[in-house]
Amino acid sequence: MNKLLTTITLLCFSVAANADIYFCEETAEGRLFEFDSAYAEKIEAQKFILDTDLGWRRSDITFYIAPCEIDRDGLNQEVIVCTDETDLGNSTFSIRPADLTFSLIYHDYGLGFLGFIGTCTKA
Repeated sequence: MNKLLTTITLLCFSVAANADIYFCEETAEGRLFEFDSAYAEKIEAQKFILDTDLGWRRSDITFYIAPCEIDRDGLNQEVIVCTDETDLGNSTFSIRPADLTFSLIYHDYGLGFLGFIGTCTKA
């Protein structure tokens, strides 16, 4: 029984260890809404964390949003894409591991878009 528990524990740790974690910081944001549109460079940048097993989140909240998938773009380069959809809208967070850049788009149905671009570091 002890060998079984040890094996299960080791398998759990080995699966958890396969996640890639990225720490990302915006360099610019833009928005396009029905009544207000703007592009802004912020003094205090938004920060995000992406875990390929858990999804992505803002660094100031504790829960993860949207599952992630590893895919290929039109140039056959690897991209990590995390997509979430609710009744109010959707979000797509994507990272290009080759150059550690990201984009995040929020789409509020009927209202507009909010987007971020920036760079990441891999843990």
